[in-house]
Amino acid sequence: NSGELNYVRIEFPGVALSPNNEINGLTMGGVGSGTSIDYVQVSYANDDSFEWFGGTVNAKHLIAYRGIDDDFDTDFGFSGKVQFGISLRDPAVADVSGSNGFESDNDATGSSNLPQTRAIFSNMSLSAGADTTANSLYRQGVLIRRNSHLYLYNSIIIGFPQGINIDGSGTQTNVTNDTMVQNNLVTCKYAPKYVVTTSPSANATVISLLQTNAANSFYADNLTGPNLKKPFSLTKPDFRPLTGSPALSGGNFSYAGLNDPFFTNTNFRGAMGKKASDNWATVWTNFTPTAGTSDYGAAPCDCSLSAAKFSPTVSDDAVDVKISPNPVRGQFYADIKGFNGTVNIKVTNMNGTAVYSAKQNVAGKANIKINLNVNEGIYFVNVTDG
Repeated sequence: NSGELNYVRIEFPGVALSPNNEINGLTMGGVGSGTSIDYVQVSYANDDSFEWFGGTVNAKHLIAYRGIDDDFDTDFGFSGKVQFGISLRDPAVADVSGSNGFESDNDATGSSNLPQTRAIFSNMSLSAGADTTANSLYRQGVLIRRNSHLYLYNSIIIGFPQGINIDGSGTQTNVTNDTMVQNNLVTCKYAPKYVVTTSPSANATVISLLQTNAANSFYADNLTGPNLKKPFSLTKPDFRPLTGSPALSGGNFSYAGLNDPFFTNTNFRGAMGKKASDNWATVWTNFTPTAGTSDYGAAPCDCSLSAAKFSPTVSDDAVDVKISPNPVRGQFYADIKGFNGTVNIKVTNMNGTAVYSAKQNVAGKANIKINLNVNEGIYFVNVTDG
């Protein structure tokens, strides 16, 4: 159990530590199934929006908004379950490495190492719009490679120049034995790109299986094919299917991997149904974080808390702690104010272990000298009055 992330927005994340070594929006490394991840939006990630490195964590209601690289990336044996996800991409922006909706590996060498990547995704809606632009860096809506065994069901993939790519002989064998990608609605401009195989290419068995025998539906037109409300709007998207949309029906949860209480059975395919109440990507979301109009100080909804309580006035005698010098070399001073009476001063390392502890009587303000004899690293100074 790594805790809970519920109703969280992660905006403008990611930095390149070195070439091909970037930070994602939300990285989950070996996270267990006792963790709760629900209603999380990652916006403008400089690399992948969501990436799982191993682990068994489950998640619902995820939004990848205008990321640079891939939207949902799975590696190193991730075997969790994900339902109800949205990807909305800027059709003019892609990564130099090539951008995909899904990218899934077992590991970097495509080995048979266990646990094998066997994540299960259902009811996802991924929108790129890239096949109507000149951006050559867009790749596949679904890229499964390097001996991954990722499952994708009941989802909508629109606007990528290629629909589904099964890459590598090991992955193609996995699909031949287990199908894996079923009951989805996929669009791209050119029919020969609906399903492709690489390394080796033109695997007729795999292409025929996914294109004609796995209950997948394919359309050449991104708008009239899926017939969704506003799947390409970058500021006010709406992924609900309109009347007559093929996404309104066809949801199938009879597959073995979906026989789990985690999954909510739906008649529709994609992230949401037709009703207004089905649109879960409202209120808590923000699709215009760069517009300069986002008011993070006001109450986000009509509730009992007033806006004033989100913007308290801070007076000069407020509690405060300053450390000097910073960074510290053995001896430093804690300049504190706003405390009265006995205070406890504790210095802890990154693991929470105390490396220094003392008590001090304070009347409003104090400048306290602290001597530390510890290894180089990051430490936290805690000042409390009980």
